[in-house]
Amino acid sequence: VLRDGAEGFAVPPGRERIPVLVEEAARSGVDAVLHDGLEAPLADPVEQAIGRVAQESLANAVRHASGSSVEVRLAEDGDAVLIEVVSRGGEALDAPELRGSGMGLRMLAERVRMLGGEFEAGPEGDGWTVRARLPGGAQR
Repeated sequence: VLRDGAEGFAVPPGRERIPVLVEEAARSGVDAVLHDGLEAPLADPVEQAIGRVAQESLANAVRHASGSSVEVRLAEDGDAVLIEVVSRGGEALDAPELRGSGMGLRMLAERVRMLGGEFEAGPEGDGWTVRARLPGGAQR
């Protein structure tokens, strides 16, 4: 669990909250859409990891790429789960409502790697992509 900045602790969002996160991002100034190609239930740590990747990536798009087009893609990749958040266009807000600590992507990378996954984030083409691949995602 992670501190939510207020009282107590908050459980990181899982896959079931990703549609809500996409809607919130859309209301905050990005053209966000979700493509969920996952069928099998996921192990809890993987659920929480993909939820955090989506949450942090969408918050970054709102802060740094207002007006952009953002796609959140969830897919099976062999025995792994792949999440990609791709933003194109937009511009940074002068005074974003959501303030970041600057640690978000580093913390995501650490979380994904602790689960044996791979994480990358950076410029790609005319935008920015965050990609995480998590092994053993499906519950058996």
